[in-house]
Amino acid sequence: MNKSWYHIRSLAGTEETQISIHDEIGYFGISAKQFVEELAKVPPTNHISLSINSPGGSVFEGNLIYNALRRHGGGVTVQIEALAASIASVIALAGSPVAISANGFYMIHNPINVVIGDAAEMEKQASLLKKISTDMAAIYSAKTGIEEAEIVAMMDAETYLSAQEALDKGFVDEITDALPEPRRVAFAPASFAFRNPPQNIAALLQTHAEDEGEDENQSGPAAQAHEKLVAILAERDTLKAGLAAAQNQLSEVQAKLTAASAAEKSAVRQRDLLAKFARTLGVSSLDAIPSEPNEENAQPADPLAQWQELSGSAKTEFYFKNRAAILAKTRSGTNQ
Repeated sequence: MNKSWYHIRSLAGTEETQISIHDEIGYFGISAKQFVEELAKVPPTNHISLSINSPGGSVFEGNLIYNALRRHGGGVTVQIEALAASIASVIALAGSPVAISANGFYMIHNPINVVIGDAAEMEKQASLLKKISTDMAAIYSAKTGIEEAEIVAMMDAETYLSAQEALDKGFVDEITDALPEPRRVAFAPASFAFRNPPQNIAALLQTHAEDEGEDENQSGPAAQAHEKLVAILAERDTLKAGLAAAQNQLSEVQAKLTAASAAEKSAVRQRDLLAKFARTLGVSSLDAIPSEPNEENAQPADPLAQWQELSGSAKTEFYFKNRAAILAKTRSGTNQ
């Protein structure tokens, strides 16, 4: 039997329609478009009893469901059986009153998306997620009367509310008797994105293969979707690690280039100073200045003093032969 995350059933001979959303919204190959098309067949005067036990799912699919239920003319009442999380918590607010089982939970958080792309694509998706968060916060605020800034803080923290807490904050209107054993929720990408579910919530977020009579060794669409998401996240982490390593290598190369450039500029400045000094001696090329004293002549005891006593071409020739010693004496301040 094909799985579906929702069921719609109108009771014969009455103006009552029962709708259940008991799984990942938008999965198993069934879209919200199909939900809305089936909902459109419900007589507009029928009252809808909506039962929710869902960890959420696709935000856009959930928004389509929320809007369609809000437009239904016969009225909608909502019963949260065990869990209304993520976009399912928004859908729950499409009706009035909203009831929750005494052992149920209500969770709100920021929307999450998996993105692979360049920085521009990441920024684009981040901007979209912020807009979605703002819209969700406005819906929560309108229901509860809580300031949007406080709602945003709760979403940032991924807040789980017990039935009493949800009632106290105004997300629900009443608490009904606890279910003897809450139905477990399929573990698929929506619940995989939860960051810190309490232990009792984590117990709900597991496959309900036993409830459906399936072979636990078989992998259904939700499990396959989960495996694909895990693979995508693993590939993303590998790419991020490779990018970080490449950025580190680039930083090292840039540092070396900067150091080389500084050294080159320093060498050019030194060469310019030496060229200027050589020109004062009447020498047009630095190559004409020997780098070492003439080994054929013994080095004078005080070359600087002797050079200062000379004049004309003799002084120039003496400097060429004893340049290193003269410069050394000049730097040390001897005979100044």
